[in-house]
Amino acid sequence: ALAALLFVRRSRLALLLTAGLLAVVGVWTVGPATIAEYASRVLPAQAASEAAFPYQYSLTYLLYFLGASSSVARTLGELSSLAFLAGGLWIAPRIARALNRRELLAFFPAAAAVMAGPYVHMVELCFAVPAALVFANRLTGMLRNLSAAALCALMVPWILVWSIKKLFLVSVFFCVLILVRLQIDPAFAIGVTACIAAALYAFELFPPSLPVPIQGAGHVAGNDLVQTEWRTFAEGLRTRNFAWLAIKFPTWGALTTLLTVALLRLRFPNPSDLYDAEQGSGRGVGRREQAAGADPDRIAGARARNTSAQKVNES
Repeated sequence: ALAALLFVRRSRLALLLTAGLLAVVGVWTVGPATIAEYASRVLPAQAASEAAFPYQYSLTYLLYFLGASSSVARTLGELSSLAFLAGGLWIAPRIARALNRRELLAFFPAAAAVMAGPYVHMVELCFAVPAALVFANRLTGMLRNLSAAALCALMVPWILVWSIKKLFLVSVFFCVLILVRLQIDPAFAIGVTACIAAALYAFELFPPSLPVPIQGAGHVAGNDLVQTEWRTFAEGLRTRNFAWLAIKFPTWGALTTLLTVALLRLRFPNPSDLYDAEQGSGRGVGRREQAAGADPDRIAGARARNTSAQKVNES
């Protein structure tokens, strides 16, 4: 919504009216005091309660796992969330113009919003999938291959597959399906599939385990937030098992890859810089045009017209 408000002028009135209407309904339903308490107490308490939760993908969880205090980890997580959101909003209009895909105005900030941060669950990682899909369809060469690999890594529910062995073949199958449908280079596709399958198999050799939280541990007052009790429960699940950190590496790597691909595409606005090896060949020209964001059908039409013109000149 923020990206649309900033970059899509025609959506601003509708967004502002909708936000105003929802604000009025919220105040009328629960009152301003409850809304203020939710913003000032509940949201920070919820983020703080899951610093040790093993299912988190946030920067706060990573820093807390590595030994940072809860307050430091949460503060750095919140700052990283603002930084990545600002970066995503800065990159979005530029990458949208570069690839001639307006949907990236919304898709890329959504992907940036789940990079780092104080509170990121597995279900929220789906916000990065649309941007990965656009990159894998519109880019060419190695950037396209990397985007497809990131898409496959985001598609796999790593923690669930780690604990439910029946999902192994399903995950590998959909990985193959994605790579074949995108027509990724066979050698690269086989390598990506093999790496994902090997990683999943390696994790399944050491099934996940967590400590059993002590029921009723800690004192919770009657007027405490439910997040206080939840924090006690999450702390009871805290583990130093490095596997719970390693299982998140493929997803973190995929998010990093998407950001890197976008920056590389902006760093090299002239696609010939990325495809010097194909300079002078018709195939290289086509790929450079595609990387610039031209429509493939228009590229084919331009090629046909150029071929016809050359024949006329030769005759």
